[in-house]
Amino acid sequence: MTYACSPFGPINLEVINSAIAQIQGLTLGFPKANVPGIQAIDACGLLQTTVNEQIAQLNLYICGINAQNQLLAPYLALINAPANPTQAVAWISNFITTVLVPQYSAYLVYAEQAALLVAKTESLITAIVETEANINNCSITIPPIIPIVP
Repeated sequence: MTYACSPFGPINLEVINSAIAQIQGLTLGFPKANVPGIQAIDACGLLQTTVNEQIAQLNLYICGINAQNQLLAPYLALINAPANPTQAVAWISNFITTVLVPQYSAYLVYAEQAALLVAKTESLITAIVETEANINNCSITIPPIIPIVP
């Protein structure tokens, strides 16, 4: 089974599971944006290589978030209990409270991680662009960044 979360094609589920394992907890496994390292680069080729590595780490992290969002998506439709049949309303409400809401809280954690990731990505891109401008005759390509899918 694969997920198509890469701009270059599907990524194997084992890779996604590895990424998910790396991002357990709000701050653990966060991609390391090496802004000072990028700003110290004075060679265009090295800058391009570093940019490729940094964006690859970022994309792997986003794949993990997207995979978790896909796993949680079916539960989101069940947050609101149906009104009929009336005999099942109490059971469904209890099911939502005890099962679905705790699982939905995981979605909220990933949403918070996504917001933090946007800020880190902005810093990384700014450092890349500034460093590129400081190197004579340098033109690099920033690889595509995978969008975070809610």
